[in-house]
Parts: sequence; structure tokens; C-alpha cells
Amino acid sequence: MVDGYINFKETHLFEILGGVIHFIWMLTLFSYLEHPWPAYFMTTIVQGTLALQLLGNHYWKPWVEINDQKYVSFPKRQVEVNANYKCSRWMDWLYGGLHFHNEHHSFPCLPRN
Repeated sequence: MVDGYINFKETHLFEILGGVIHFIWMLTLFSYLEHPWPAYFMTTIVQGTLALQLLGNHYWKPWVEINDQKYVSFPKRQVEVNANYKCSRWMDWLYGGLHFHNEHHSFPCLPRN
């Protein structure tokens, strides 16, 4: 570790190892099913929906330099870098409350109800 940052090669190795472990785990789980492909595609759709929702909440705001971030309070930074979605009642169930992302990051222990 240099200046609080993790070495890229070390991180890259962990990402590759995690991908290999995930792939082996999925092959093992789906090998027990009679028709693994529909289950694989369904889990991919669910994972993709969650990934799009989380990317939309986290990455649409501008990035702040690490030195400038030190001078911003925690609650202010949480509200600045996250976005809430306005959605219908059935999408509320699908997102599981994560479309209230400012509240989720500002008060992480707050129950959904």
C-alpha cells in the first residue's frame, strides 16, 4: 500500500481470483438443475437490473479530487454523490427501497419502513 491506495496489480489479482471463484460456484450450482440456462438468464436479468440501478444512483454525479474531498462533511458528501429515483409503486418493490439512495447512504441503519 502506498499513500493509502491499494496496488493495482494486487487488486487486479483479487478481481481475477474472485471472477474464477464466482464462475466455479455458478457452474456448481447450475449443474444441479435440470434446465440450467433459463435459471442462468433469469439471474443475469435480475443482477443486471440491480447493477443498472446502482450505477445510476452512484455514477452520474461529477467526481471530486481526493484532496478536495477531505474538506467536505460526510453527510454533505453522501447527498452530493448519490441520487434518488422517483418510481411507481411496483418499481418501489423491485428496487427494495434502494431508490431512496440519499437516505440509504446518510442513515445506513435506518429501517426501510
